Amino acid sequence: MKPARMELLVKVVAWRMLSMTCGFTIAYAFTGRVAESVGITIVIGPTLALVQWVFEMLWDRYVRERLRNVISGKQG
Repeated sequence: MKPARMELLVKVVAWRMLSMTCGFTIAYAFTGRVAESVGITIVIGPTLALVQWVFEMLWDRYVRERLRNVISGKQG
């Protein structure tokens, strides 16, 4: 795996760990059940991590440079 992709994967996993902790806390606040909250977190967390990683790779490949050019006024 290329270093940039590995860095991106580490970023996605770190963010997802934080968001899963928040998600568990919110689920527990609503359900009052640890097992149900863990189940929800286990399903949603990795799914969203995969979706985010794919989104980030596609963004870097197809959008990032074009967006920089538009913002800097090099391309209209």
